[in-house]
Amino acid sequence: MKLRVSSSSRNLSDAQVMRCLESDREALVELKNGLNDPEKRLSSWKGSNCCEWPGISCDNSSGAVIAVDLHNPYPNGLYSSGRSCLSEASCDEQS
Repeated sequence: MKLRVSSSSRNLSDAQVMRCLESDREALVELKNGLNDPEKRLSSWKGSNCCEWPGISCDNSSGAVIAVDLHNPYPNGLYSSGRSCLSEASCDEQS
């Protein structure tokens, strides 16, 4: 499987849900398992249709994965609360 890493997310719209190729899903699961993900940001990669996973873009006609966006949604350590923390969990602990 060839992947182009993208800096922008272009997932399929909810109106047309393409099924991903099983071989691509398996490759993405292997990739996920091989990454150090202490913040569990890839925990949303669940289910059989990888075209619906955050950061995954698929070809509308074939269902092949065409891009994987693994950018950090919190590049400056800022989380949804707006606070600067070492991790989202440490922000939760400060609440």
